[in-house]
Amino acid sequence: SQAPPSSPDVASSSESTASSTSYIVIASRSVWSAEEHRRFLEALSLYGRAGRGTGRQAGRAGVGLGRGTAAKMAAYIGTKTSEQVRSHAQKHYEK
Repeated sequence: SQAPPSSPDVASSSESTASSTSYIVIASRSVWSAEEHRRFLEALSLYGRAGRGTGRQAGRAGVGLGRGTAAKMAAYIGTKTSEQVRSHAQKHYEK
């Protein structure tokens, strides 16, 4: 006896399970080149918190990037995602 075709763990030979699966491939760890870091610093001075101080606001330390800033910086850098920019900024502020 066979399982009904609607069963999620059974695929007929005419179906391709690979095409029905969608996922995003993300590189595990990407080292920032000197050029990328230089562009990060330029973008930080253009879009980031440079010159805004590090005062406390709404109970949080003002050391992060503002809304939409990481996306602008990622576009400026050209080779990194906004998530990678946020992570790099966090490490940069820790120093």
